[in-house]
Amino acid sequence: MPLFHKEMYDDLKEMNYSLIGALWEMFRESAKTTLAKIKIIHNICYKKKFFNIWASFDQKKAEANLFDITLELQTNKKIINDFGQLFYGSGQEKKSEKKSIKEFITTNGIKVKAYSTGQSIRGEVFGEYRPDFIVLDDIETMKTIVSDARTKQVIDFIDELLAGASGDSNILVLANRLAEAGSVAYLEEKIKSLKDWKIRNIPVMDDLNNLIWPEKYCLTDKEANEYNSKIENKKERKISLETKKLLLGETVFNREMMNKPLTEDEREFKQIWFQNYYDPEAIKDRVRNRYIMIDIADTKDPKKSKMQGDPDYTGIIVLDITLKIICILFMQKEKD
Repeated sequence: MPLFHKEMYDDLKEMNYSLIGALWEMFRESAKTTLAKIKIIHNICYKKKFFNIWASFDQKKAEANLFDITLELQTNKKIINDFGQLFYGSGQEKKSEKKSIKEFITTNGIKVKAYSTGQSIRGEVFGEYRPDFIVLDDIETMKTIVSDARTKQVIDFIDELLAGASGDSNILVLANRLAEAGSVAYLEEKIKSLKDWKIRNIPVMDDLNNLIWPEKYCLTDKEANEYNSKIENKKERKISLETKKLLLGETVFNREMMNKPLTEDEREFKQIWFQNYYDPEAIKDRVRNRYIMIDIADTKDPKKSKMQGDPDYTGIIVLDITLKIICILFMQKEKD
């Protein structure tokens, strides 16, 4: 187990005492989701929290994580020996055949429910309990960062969650930094000065190329090949970051593994190029092309709309392009 996992476990233990929440911005494959599942199982076994919520942008992903939790409760012999069967009682099926679960109540009276960020948790209660442990997992995705409407939807969910949580609730946020100005950045700005919140920003390696998890990764293919040649069990072999970077590409690698969204140098359109106005006289005698671009709303599928919130906006832009100048003449967005 790497050192940063021990620090994550410390965060989870502190949630029983002084810590309200933790924001874990960590590279893919850092096991943050696994540790969150362990915490909910701990909440169930020891009755630490009575109404646990797992929320993702995509509700199906949240439901899949609930399925993993129930499967552990059903099959982990150590849990069964110490606490009995917590997922089913007499007369119920002894092993679920489902791949996802929306909600369940354990035999010792703990409720766990899956949500999407398009749903509201306002007014949710379970007996005398309001949601008292909330996991936000992948609330920022590639779908949200390209859509102002979806980003706003997630931010509204965060604001409502923070306003409506019970006084003894804890919030655990599992995230990758995909954008400099998305919902994760918004949440970080809100909590960074709060003493009862912990923020951990952990890339797969630091700026000096020191590995954060050397037991799992190697920097080069050569190192990985030398180590793995002596290891028979494939699950115990190390992963080469050199190969991973080639497979993902530098931009995706930086975003998913280094917590670094696109830098200004990497952008196709530089922020410095943009102005708030243009002079019509400067281009009136230039030959230019005129384009109309339409970005239709994402979906009218009622099932997807219910899962992800309201459909996206339809956007229309009219622009002229001449040498080194792009002029936006008209821009409009409307609800579909």
